[in-house]
Amino acid sequence: MKSEISTTITKTKINILLIEDDEDLRDSLSLYFQTRGNINLIKLENAESAFELIKQNHFDVIICDFRLPGLNGIDFFKQISFNESSIKILISAYANDDIVEDVRKIGINSLIKKPFTGEQIELSIFKYFNKI
Repeated sequence: MKSEISTTITKTKINILLIEDDEDLRDSLSLYFQTRGNINLIKLENAESAFELIKQNHFDVIICDFRLPGLNGIDFFKQISFNESSIKILISAYANDDIVEDVRKIGINSLIKKPFTGEQIELSIFKYFNKI
């Protein structure tokens, strides 16, 4: 049975971009969102692959890990600051004071600390999706 949250946010198709280098976590979130209804999830393992996709497509939500090979999540979000309409979620096992301050400064909507559940991500999306 779908949750009330899922039913509410999926009345329109939601495009989500997930950038996470951990294949198990990418697959886990993909399976979770497949059960949630009208959601299109694109999975990438590094931030550099996302730039062209973001220029060519609109994503309602961008979820990015902090620690990635190459460009980290904070620097990635700084470089896509032109994309103000997307909900931006940073996931990290390393939520120290510097990261929290960077999140606030560059306008990331939510910082979610690992480990987390798919429902925590969904709640964060729901919180900001209703403000769009």
